[in-house]
Amino acid sequence: MTNFPTSRRGFLQSAATLVAAGAWPAAAGSATVPRAYFAGDGEAWPVEDPCAWALANHASLPVLERARQRLATLTHDDAERAINVVLRRCPVNLVEVDGDAVTIHQWTINRPRDLRWFFKARHLARPEVAVTVRVRKKGQTVLRRGNDYLFWDDAGNLPLERFAAKRANRFILEADDNEPAPGTRSGHGWEGVPDDRIPWRALKDAWRTAPEVNCPNCDTPAIMTNFGHRQISFFNCGGAMVHACPTCRRQDSGPAGRHRWSSRAFIHNLDPANRPVRYYFHGAHPITPDYGHVAGAADRLNSCSIQGSAATRDGS
Repeated sequence: MTNFPTSRRGFLQSAATLVAAGAWPAAAGSATVPRAYFAGDGEAWPVEDPCAWALANHASLPVLERARQRLATLTHDDAERAINVVLRRCPVNLVEVDGDAVTIHQWTINRPRDLRWFFKARHLARPEVAVTVRVRKKGQTVLRRGNDYLFWDDAGNLPLERFAAKRANRFILEADDNEPAPGTRSGHGWEGVPDDRIPWRALKDAWRTAPEVNCPNCDTPAIMTNFGHRQISFFNCGGAMVHACPTCRRQDSGPAGRHRWSSRAFIHNLDPANRPVRYYFHGAHPITPDYGHVAGAADRLNSCSIQGSAATRDGS
């Protein structure tokens, strides 16, 4: 027969033992937030004792597979060595969270894990969050801020408020729509617009037809602030479709290939009245009626050489 506690103290001690063992669930408001995690690219494991967790799970977790053989030879007395083995061989960092202070342990400065998703999920990607990166191999310490772990790049001084106001009026014709949008460079030129700047009317047309892109930080629609196919080297052009978020002031300046609406065919996506009249490749060149899309530099050079060879044969 089981002996049940008859005193209040005995009952509370038994209840505390059951809660600690996990046999009796704790109250909803009494759960504590984990302060340490092994975090990788897209997944995190909360731990109370990093060494104990590694020694207990190295045989079953795939993320610890590369350190499995070494961890099998260690004990709880080798706590620091066990953590170093995990950080050196496995695709994880040890992250300690204490309010608005975060400490990231990694083995080398050149192999950090992508923890942007971790900071977003725990609302830590804020400038008031102090981040300390400890590089264990060299004993170095790097100080950062929480907003360094936001997705995309800093938008700098780009007037996103004006872009947002213009985008809100994308279906309305305004008097200044033929003026160039600040900070734009497309590789194409429009009538009455200097160099390869993009006029507001072309941006409004693109906003009406291009697919919507959400900001990965705020999960709200971002604003396209630049597009085109501009010269990036002597022989090459590169597509660009830049989106910026007015809330977090971050912008995606990556290649256009990651978006369905490709900049290599953006001329066909614009209304004829808003299409450019020239392109910039070793100078300004007019766009002819048979100019179908923004061809690569090698294609244009090949077509010029073919036309030159044909002209030579006709002349001979």
